[in-house]
Amino acid sequence: MKKIIKNILKNFDYRLIKISKNNNSFDILLNLLIKKKIQFTFDIGANNGQFSKKLRDYGYLDKIVSFEPLSEEYEVLKKNSLNDNKWEIYSKCALGNFDGNININVSTYSPSSSILNFSKIHQEAKPEAKMVKKETCPIYKLDTVINELKLQDANYCMKIDTQGYEKFIIEGAKEYLKNCKILYCEVSLKEVYNSAPLWFEIIDILKSQGFEIASIENGFTEKLNNNLLQADIIFVRND
Repeated sequence: MKKIIKNILKNFDYRLIKISKNNNSFDILLNLLIKKKIQFTFDIGANNGQFSKKLRDYGYLDKIVSFEPLSEEYEVLKKNSLNDNKWEIYSKCALGNFDGNININVSTYSPSSSILNFSKIHQEAKPEAKMVKKETCPIYKLDTVINELKLQDANYCMKIDTQGYEKFIIEGAKEYLKNCKILYCEVSLKEVYNSAPLWFEIIDILKSQGFEIASIENGFTEKLNNNLLQADIIFVRND
């Protein structure tokens, strides 16, 4: 598997630093956070805070700012962060490439909820996850948030897990993407959500912005044949 991934990335003129073993890339991430002197982390698509809690479990002590658009998950997220004075929960919203309002498709399995619609591939891979309603919430560019929080000069890590909407969040961070030293991003190998950009598009965009791949971790797979549908990639700025 490692050889196959390296050969694919070679076609994109991309160098792979490391493929994480045992489906655990957090050791790599923590080392990069220390090496790059990261001052805070944006947790975008936080759900109930699983990623941020895991960061703390691995010893990350600096500031986290989490974003979650779903009402129920947002309330759980706030409770989970109560005893952590360096974990800030931003007002309930989505992030994207414009400032305004947007509809979120809410799933019976909340991590599958998305601004985008399920594709047939997703429906077949996870039939228990069904879209049951829509919620409307504010949407902001990350650049807008950074200006509001007055974090224009700080180096940061950005984690994006937004079910196919990752490209649009990156587009909304153009002004301060230069300050993003590490980007932990979910990518889709197949069209799990309708019109969602695929993995090679995300890789190409981030390569053009000076990032290289530090780690790849398996994610969502098909039930019947175990084909990989999504993966988590750690990108690191090569400056």
